[in-house]
Order: sequence, then structure tokens, then C-alpha cells
Amino acid sequence: MNQFSTNEPEVQPQSPKKDQTLTIFLLCATVLTVLSGAVGFFATSLLLKLPRAESCPKAFSPLASASMRLYCAQLASEQKTVSAWVEAITMVDNLPKDHSLRAEINRNIEIWVKEILSQGESLFQSGKIDEAIKMLEQIPKEEPAGTLVKAQTEKWQSIWQEGEAKQKQVEQYITTRNWNQAYREAAQLTSVNNRYWSTIRYEENLKKIQSAQAESAKLQSAYDLLETGELDNILGAIAAATEVASTSLADQEAQELISTARNELVKFIQTKIEARDWQGLQLALDKISPEERLKGNFDDWYQLAQAGAVANQDTVIAMEEAIAIAAKIEARSPVYYEAQKLISRWELEIEDLTILTEARSQAQSATREDLEKAIKTVNKIPAFHPRYQEAQTEITNWNRQIQISEDQPILDRARRLAAGSTVDSWQEAMTQASLIAANRPLYLEAQKIIEQSRYNIEITQNQPLLDQAVRLANQENWSEAIAKAKQIPPGRALYAQAQEKINVWQTQINAQENLQEAYRLASSNEVKGLMQAITLASQIPNYTSVAKAGQDAISKWSEQLLTLAQETADYDLSEAIAIANSIPRNSSVYNSARTYVEIWRK
Repeated sequence: MNQFSTNEPEVQPQSPKKDQTLTIFLLCATVLTVLSGAVGFFATSLLLKLPRAESCPKAFSPLASASMRLYCAQLASEQKTVSAWVEAITMVDNLPKDHSLRAEINRNIEIWVKEILSQGESLFQSGKIDEAIKMLEQIPKEEPAGTLVKAQTEKWQSIWQEGEAKQKQVEQYITTRNWNQAYREAAQLTSVNNRYWSTIRYEENLKKIQSAQAESAKLQSAYDLLETGELDNILGAIAAATEVASTSLADQEAQELISTARNELVKFIQTKIEARDWQGLQLALDKISPEERLKGNFDDWYQLAQAGAVANQDTVIAMEEAIAIAAKIEARSPVYYEAQKLISRWELEIEDLTILTEARSQAQSATREDLEKAIKTVNKIPAFHPRYQEAQTEITNWNRQIQISEDQPILDRARRLAAGSTVDSWQEAMTQASLIAANRPLYLEAQKIIEQSRYNIEITQNQPLLDQAVRLANQENWSEAIAKAKQIPPGRALYAQAQEKINVWQTQINAQENLQEAYRLASSNEVKGLMQAITLASQIPNYTSVAKAGQDAISKWSEQLLTLAQETADYDLSEAIAIANSIPRNSSVYNSARTYVEIWRK
């Protein structure tokens, strides 16, 4: 190997075939370079020749190129208005789906649709859903815009329906006056994904509930007034309900109250008519407001009240005038039937008054014959006539006068006999008074005469028995006194007085027996017997004849007990104290006994 050799390969001479290949390669490279420069130049020329803005309307021509349409659409969208975005979409949306620029076109359409949706969302959030949807309806329905528009529209409608459903539920709860549920349902609006429903409508509902609640409270007070049935309260209830605005949710309740109150008003007026309280009816009608009168038949009621007031004068002429007034009420009036009933009644009353006037004239002399004639006349009034009861009252009065005229002589005779002083006179008075029957006017007076006469007779019979009993009692012959007083039978005069004395005399006997028993017990001279004797003697009343003897005996027996206590103290102090403690306070040795007790205790 040569020391001067290197690692480079040795250059070999090229063959003619390899030179030809290289030449062709260089030629191709040169051609490609020239073509590339030409394309760049051509593209640059196209860019430099893009259409101006004023020529963009031509983009709507079917012959306009896609690139021109896209450029003009992008240029229009820069105005940032809904109409501009819609115009931009319209420019490019009808190009074929397989166009080479479709991806770029769809990307731009999606951007522009979202811009429009953003504008619509602002309207939707402010509560203008119809305007928002109308805005979306301007967008062409071709894809991809159609899908975006449909999805957004359905979303808005779903949210809006949710708000409307909750709103409807709130109003339903307000209508039924379920305030707690109304507040709860209103609070649900805050969860609706819409600023208008969650804030504005929520706050409106709160105010609406509070307003309806306040108005309902007023209406409840009006209902309370209505239940009293008094005219002033009925009118007050109508006035309170009328103040509720027609736009209020409480309006329905108010209208129901007004309807109920008007029915109660009609009932009140009907009650006055049935009671024939014409003056009261006129006063009631005067209190009704002019506005309320226009809604009823108040003019006819006034006319009816006027007719009734005239009829109350209770004369034939007045009745005829009342009929003429009531006859003016027309057949179409709801009061017509009532007016006709009153006319029929007053016509019958005219007949009755004529008969009553004749009968009363006949009865003025008050003789039996004329009274019977008047009764016969007034009996002509039939039972179904309005003045029948008045006629019967007159008949009762006239029959009473006839009976008094018949019985008065008998009563006078009985009264004279009762004033006598003998048993025979009193018995005769009772016989005379008994002639007046129980259903006669003078019966009670006759019974008083009978009772007094009977009492006089019983006094005459029983007084000697009571006097004898008292004399025996004064002699302390208590048993015989009681036996004599018991001869007065129950229910007769002096029976009560006799019983009182018997009770007193029996007490005297019991007192004597108790004293005798006490002496018997004390005779044993033992502690137990003496204590029993003192207890029994202490029960003797102070007003009895043996009361003093009983007290003396108690003192004597107390001394004996004290002596026994002293003797017992020699061997049993406890027993001695017990004996001394049994000595009563009213005995003469009580203080001495207490002294001994203190000593023995120490």
C-alpha cells in the first residue's frame, strides 16, 4: 500500500448511460421549479384580484364562485348584526354538500348561528321568548344551522313551559287560598334556567301572593260580617269585596262573596216582607247604595214597601190604596208574585175588616144579647182568611165578657160569705165559689176564696189542739204535749207550726234521757264511766230545761276525775296525765288539772 494513499474512493470514469440519466434529472428539476413559480404567481394574482365589497351582491348570482360567496359572507358577518349573520348564512348555505369548501363553510355557519343564538338567548333570558324564536326563524333550515336552531328552540320552549307550569300552580294555590303551598311553588321558580322566570316573575309572584293574601284576609272579615245576617254587615261585606281589583287573583273569591252577599240581602228583604215590616224595609232600602240598587229590583221593593206602609193604616180605604200601588208592579218583575199575593191578601182583609167593623159596633153595648150577636157576625170570617185569628181573639174576648157577667154575682156572694166568722158561713162560701168552672175567667179568684175559707175552718179546728199542747209543754209534760200536737194532720193549717214545736219538745225529752244515762254511767265512780258521762252531758243543748243540771254534773264529775288522777299519779304519771287531759274546759277544775299535768310532765 502506498503511504500517500487516502480513504477517498478512487474516481472511476463514468459511462455514457449514466451521463444521460443525470441530464434528464436536471432537466426535470428545472421544469418543476419553473412550474412552481408560475403557480405562485397565478395564486398571487388571484388574491390581488379578490372582489371589492360593492361587488358582493353579485355573490348571490348562481354563477358566483364559492370562494367569492364565502368571502362576501365573512365580510357581511363583520357587521355583527342578526340580519348580517342571516345574510352571510344565506350566501353560502345553498352550496352543494360535497363542495370542497363545505367544511370551511360549515365552520363559519356554525359561528354565525351561535352568534344569532347568543342574541336570542339575551331576549329569552329577558322574557321575550317569542321574539327570540322569531329571530331564530330567520335562519335557513339547511344543515348544520337547522340542527342548532331546532335544539335551541326546543330548549327554550322546554324551559318556558316549566316556568309556565309552575306559574299556573302558584295561581291555583292562590285561588284556593293555600298560601303555604303558593309560597313554596313560587320559590321553585328560582330554579328555572331563565333569568326572567327566576327573578322578575318570582318577585312578581311574591308580591301577588302577599297582595292576594291581604285581600283574602279582608274578604274573610267580610264573610264574618256576612254571617251575622245584619243589614249593615251585609252591605259592608259587599263594599269590601267590591274594592278587590278585577285583575287580582282574589277577584273570583270576591265575586263569589258579592253574589252570596246579594243573596243574603234579598233574603233579608224577603224576611222584612214576610214579617210585613214595611217601615223596616224602607229603612233598609234607604241604606243600600245607588250603585247596588241598579243591580237589583229595588224600585219594585220600594213600591211594595210603600204599599205595605199604606195598608198598615188598617182601614178599608187604606187597603184599597195599597192594592192600587202594588198593582203597578209589572209581571216581568221578580217582586210581581209577592205583590200579587199581597193584593189577594188585602182584598180578603177588606172583606174581613168590613165584618169586624160591623161586629165591633154590635159589641159596644156589652150586653149579653149584643155580644152574642157580634160573635155570630164575626164567625162569618173563614178560617183561611188573614183576619181569622183576629176574629177569634175578638170572640174570645166577647165570650169572656159574657162569662164574667154570668159569674160575677156568684163570686160576689161567695166573697161576702167568706168575710163571715163562722164555720157555716165559710163552708157556704166554698160551696158558692165552687160553682165557677175551671175554664171561666173568674175561676182563680173563686179558688182564692175557697182556700181562705178552708184555712179559716182548719184554724178553728186545729188551734185548740196546738194551744193544749203548748200548755202541757209549759208544764214540762213533753210526751203528752207531743202527742196532742200530732193530732193536727199534714197539709192542714197550723201543721208546720205544730211540727216545729214537736221538734223542740222532743229535744227536751232527749236531753232528760241523756242526763239520766250520764248519771248512770258516772255512778260507777270509775275513770271510763266518768269520761262517758261527761261526753254525753256535754251534748245537752243550752236551751233545754236540764242544761244547768248537766253543767253542774259535768263540774262534779270533773272533780272526781281530778281526784282519781291525783291518786293515780302516785304510781303512774302517764295515766294520771291522760285522766287529767279528759277534763273539759267548761269545768271548774280545768285550770287545776292543767297545773297538775304540767307538774307531772316535768
